[in-house]
This record gives sequence, structure tokens and C-alpha cells, in this order.
Amino acid sequence: MIEILVPIFAWWLILQALGFAVLPLAFRIFRTLPDQGYSFAKILGLLLVSYVFWLLVSFQFLSNTAPAIAAVILVLALACYLYFPKPSLGEFWREKKHLVLTSEALFAAALLIWGIVRAYNPEITATEKPMEVAFLNATLRSEHFPPHDPWLSGYAISYYHFGYVMMALLTKLSGVTSGVGFNLGIALLFALTVLGAFGLGYNLTAGLRSNATRHRASLAYGLLAALLVAGIGNLEGILEVFYTRGLLPPEFVQFLDIKGLGSVPVTGQWMPTDNWWWWRASRVIHDSFQGQDMEVIDEFPFFSFLLGDMHPHLLALPFTLLALALAYKVLVSSELPSRLEMIVLWIVIGGLGFLNSWDLPTYGLIIIAAYGLREYRLIGQFDRQWLTDALRFGVKLFLGSIVLYLPFWITFSSQFGGLVPQLLIKTRLHQYLIMFGLSVFIATGALMAFMPDTFRRIRSSVAGDGGLGIGSGAILSFGMALGILFAILQWWLSAVLVFLIVLSLFALHQQSKSPRSEAIGSNGARGADLSFSLLLFIAAFLLTLSVEFFYIRDVFGTRMNTVFKFYYQAWVLFSIGSTYAMAYLWQKIANDSGWKKATGMVWRGGFFLLFAASLVYPSAAIPSKTNRFQASPTLDGTAFLQQFYPDEYSAIRWLDDQVPGNAVVLEAWGGSYTFYGRVSAYTGLPTLLGWGGHELQWRGNYNEPGRREPLIDQLYTSSDTQDLHRLLEEFDIQYVYVGFLERDKYGPAAASLERWGGLMEVAFQNSGVIILRRV
Repeated sequence: MIEILVPIFAWWLILQALGFAVLPLAFRIFRTLPDQGYSFAKILGLLLVSYVFWLLVSFQFLSNTAPAIAAVILVLALACYLYFPKPSLGEFWREKKHLVLTSEALFAAALLIWGIVRAYNPEITATEKPMEVAFLNATLRSEHFPPHDPWLSGYAISYYHFGYVMMALLTKLSGVTSGVGFNLGIALLFALTVLGAFGLGYNLTAGLRSNATRHRASLAYGLLAALLVAGIGNLEGILEVFYTRGLLPPEFVQFLDIKGLGSVPVTGQWMPTDNWWWWRASRVIHDSFQGQDMEVIDEFPFFSFLLGDMHPHLLALPFTLLALALAYKVLVSSELPSRLEMIVLWIVIGGLGFLNSWDLPTYGLIIIAAYGLREYRLIGQFDRQWLTDALRFGVKLFLGSIVLYLPFWITFSSQFGGLVPQLLIKTRLHQYLIMFGLSVFIATGALMAFMPDTFRRIRSSVAGDGGLGIGSGAILSFGMALGILFAILQWWLSAVLVFLIVLSLFALHQQSKSPRSEAIGSNGARGADLSFSLLLFIAAFLLTLSVEFFYIRDVFGTRMNTVFKFYYQAWVLFSIGSTYAMAYLWQKIANDSGWKKATGMVWRGGFFLLFAASLVYPSAAIPSKTNRFQASPTLDGTAFLQQFYPDEYSAIRWLDDQVPGNAVVLEAWGGSYTFYGRVSAYTGLPTLLGWGGHELQWRGNYNEPGRREPLIDQLYTSSDTQDLHRLLEEFDIQYVYVGFLERDKYGPAAASLERWGGLMEVAFQNSGVIILRRV
């Protein structure tokens, strides 16, 4: 166990240093929030150090080394402590010691727990993991950035890869291998996500209670936010339990139409027993068109952490929470964003584009909306000046976010093909509720209680007495008409979401008319908290409604990826919005009496049932995914190679240890989600072609990968030394790898030294692998 705890402690220590390095800046940026930014310092520190390091290495002012990383941390810390006022840590401790202790305990516990979970399920194989470790290893090997593409030699990575820069930075600084760093990275992302969600929950709810109980209640709601974002599953988990127990009638299972659920046997046990049952929770939305199934992905954070793929949507997750914290800060601040605050906004929003480009527009627009709400609460009306100010701020935000990351954008090519309208495929309402049932239940309850006179204003508007104003009345009429039209067309989910959006907009409109003293205050008054929660609900509803009518064109040709990315963002927004809604409703129910209190108690009972149902998935999935913690734990994700492919493991380790730099290694090409590309993946050394399907996704065309396929075949089968020499020169191939995949694909001639005519020599050989080196 010590070999697990030591690297976990090393990463914990590094993150403490990163957080402490930027603490004065965090206190300055988030000075108007109740926690003054303490909960976000580690996330901010990792982002800023990574950004400065990436920029300097990209312009070749520094090399990609551990001493250079340490120097960046030191210089950044000195700049923060010399330029910004030193935080009064003693005073902060006296006032916020419960916050400090809780947040630090939560971060440490999350890092430790998920580190142990990964140690019992560490294998870097299957799904997207080979791709991700390939990027991690390529980043570790690259002297300067952008990192080379390990699966298309001679090219740079054409993918949003900032997260791999971050994980490589921590791996290099801590001195662990990439196999260990990969799993520690998943554990760290879990811990930072939990910490960021906790900070948002704490700050949002700090104004709801009296001073005597504020800290305890806000800490509790911070923990609730962490659970809602990263600690619970969707409701598919409890359906799995009921199904395997035999409690679901076949007709009901058929109605649910969850992909794969009805195809496994009913065992009569309480826990599902098929190995990949937990996977079905990410395939709740089941599309079909003209009798054909269409793959749809609906991951949520806990599933992603359980799966353990280091994919961009997971790498970006803690930083989306940092972006929400900045949006909240913009909303509650009594001052316009300063130049320093704009720079931080640019780094964060631009960083999201580099981490996971899907997140840049969503979270950028949320910050712009928060700015617009702040301005409206100040001036009390939507006029041309308000629109001009909001547009100016938005242009400045997006332009700065792009400019600060230009070295990435000028080398990035994408499969983005524009927006595609679609009306023929609709999400079924019950599948949507299986995915988001808990959040929709909380949001609906909040909308019924946030603004008691919302419906009175609606009735006044319909009656024509100006209860909501002409513009608001027109929006109401249009929204209601649209919802009714969708209901007539039996687009039930679209109808429900339109009604919820309309109610949310009117609640937000009413709340925005609160007195200025409630709207904006030095500590973020209750009115702004409520507005922020409503803003997040509206954004989540809009995201999930949008995929009913369009998707972003990509190589898949369906809405699969758009649903995946938009639902993932909606989960986070729903979770944070629900945290404040829960705090508000809990307090309101406690203060109500009579039938209102009775109704509130029924609502509480519904919440407890749904929350308990949401905990079934993690409770059952963790033991299943870790094989009930029976194996010997290790954080080394490549250890399985030694057990199942010992010859390959020895050869790959030899290459990793003995071949410096970015020498090109030839290996057989093959399809995505196979064992092909394993040499380049586990060493970071570039090969001519790895997973071709992924190169198509990253580059938007298959011209170069398609050209290389027959040339690789020729290199493994030809005896024409002139052709072989020409190809070795063209692609600067230094090593040729022949393992069991190459022998299976090309026959025994692949391992022949004679056919090279003296161009190659044996560099390494064991019973299963031969590695040839160019003479």
C-alpha cells in the first residue's frame, strides 16, 4: 500500500504548493465571495502555472523539463506575493477555519479515495485510454510544444490537449511514470471537481442563514453540491437493481428501451452481475430512425470518473466550475471587472477552449449573461445602452480568450462542420427523466417556490393590465404557444422544457427587479444568489432542448456527440443550480405552515427518495468496476502488460528507457479501439499511423492517414531495398517493431532481417518481439 500512498501524497503536496502560490491572486479576484476564493485556489494555480509554462515552452523560451516547471511555479508565486497584498492568513483562519478544514479534508479524502479506486482498476486499456496515454506520453517526450502526434509521425497533435499538458506537468514534476501519472490524474480531477463544486455550493448558500448557523449550513450545502456534481449517478442504477432482482415487468423494460437492459438474465439478486452493466447508464438515451439504432452518449461525471478515461470533457471539468465561480463573482460584484479580472477571465475561458472546445462558448455565454444581469439589476431596464455594454463585454471576453491561446488555435484543425437541423429524432421524456430526474424535480420545486407572485404577474399580463410589460407578455405568449404546439406534435420533452424555460425566465425577470440593496452587495446578497441559480437552470434547459432541433456536424453524422457534450454541461449546471434551490426550499419549508408546510414535507420525501435512488449507481458500480477490491492494488496502468503480454512489455519498456527524444518507430496500423498503436501509446514515440479513425476525427479528413496505410504494408512485406530505403528516409524511421500483431498481419517475413539488405540491425529481441534499428 505504501507504493500507492507515496505518489498520492506527492501530488497532494504539489497541489498544495500550486494553491498557495496563487492564493493572493485568488483572494484578490474572489474578494467579494464568502470564501474569498480559497476553494478555487488549487484549480486556479494549476491553470495559471500550466498556461505560463505552455506559453513559454511553445515559444521555446523554456524546455519541457521538471526544473523549468519548478521555476515557473517559483516566479509565479513571487509575482503574486510581491504584486498583490499579502493575505492575512491569521485573520482568514480565525474567521473561516471551518471552511479551510472542511475543504482541505474533502480534497485530501477525495484524492485518496479515488486514488485507491483507481489502484484496484488501473489498466490503461480499452475505450479511449490508449489514445489518452499516447497523448500524455507524447507530451512528456516533446521538448517544445505543441507536442508531436504519436499516431501520425511528423505532425503535431491536432486536438484540444491542454489537459494532457497539465497532467504531463504534474507527472514530470512528481517523478512518477506515465502509467502512474495517468491514474493519479483521474484521482486528482475527481478531487478538484469535488473541491470546486463544494466551493460553489458554499458561496451560493452563505447568505441564506443567520450568522449563527451560516457556516454549518453552507458547509453542508457545499458537500451536497460536491455530491450532486460528482458523487451520484443517474436513475438507471436503481432500474438495474430492480431488473436483476426481477421486479420490473418485461413490458416496462421494453417501454424504458434502455440499450442492453433487457438482454441480460434476471438473476434474482439485488446487485447486477454482468461485468459491464454499469456502462448502460451512459446509454440511457436511445435513438432509432427507420428501424436502425443510433448510438447516443449521455455520460455524467461519476460515470466518467468510474470509467477512468482521461478525455477532454473530464480534464476540463474542474475548470468549468472555476468559470462558474467567476460568473457568479461577476454577477454579485458592485464593480465592473478590472483589467486584472479580465485577464483571468480570458485565461480561464480561453483555457476551456484549449481543454475541451465545446465548453468555451457555453461557459463564456454564461459569464456574459451574468454580466448582463448585473447591469440590468443596476439600471433596471433593458435598453440600447444595456445591449451595447453586454455586447462589448462579450466581444472583449471571447476575443481575449482566443488571442491568449493563439499558438493552439493556429495549429488546430477540427471536424466541426456547422449546425445541422433535425426534427425527426426526439428524446423520450421518460429517458430524459432517468438521466436528469433528480435535478428536474428540484428545479421544478424551486420554480414553484422562488417567486410566489410569478403566476399572479402572468395572469395580469394575459389580462392586459401590464403585470409583466408588453415585451414580457409577448415572450410569454410565444413560449406558451410553442409549448402547446410541441405538445400537439407529441414532442413531450420539448413541450415540458419550453414551459420550464418560460417559467424560469419570468422568475428571473421578477427577481431582477429586486431592490438594488438585495441585488448586489459586498458579500453577494440573496437576490443575486437566486438569480444565478435561475440562470444555470435556464442554461441547462436550453442546452438539453437544443439537441432536439439541431446537432453539430462531425464525422459521426448523428447527434451522438452533441447530446454527449451538451448533456454533460447540463449536468454540472443543474447540479450547482439545484444546490441553491435545495437550500432555499429547505428554509422555506421550515418557515411555512399549514397546507404549504404539508406540501413541502411531501416534496422533501420525494427528494429523499430520488436522492437515495441516485446513490444506488455509485454504491453498486464501484465494487463491480474494481472487482470488489480483490486484486493486488497498483497505480501503474501499464502493469497489466507485464502480466498478459510479457514479451511486449519488455520490448516497450526497452524502447521507453533506451530511445530518447522523438525517434520514429514503425508498427502495424489497425482500427480504433484495438491493441494496434500500443507501442507509440505506451512510449510516446511517434509511429506512422495509429488509430486511423481517431485521426479522421481530429483532422476532419483522412488524406494523410489513408496515404500511409499501403506504405506501412509495403514496409513490412517488401524486399525491394530501394523502396524500403526511400520510405525509411521519407518518414525518418529509426526503429521497426515486430510483435505478435505484426506477425499476425504480415506473416513471418515481417521479422526477416535479410529483406532489409543491411539497412537495419537487431537492437532488441526476445521470444516474442524483435526490434530493428536503422544502421
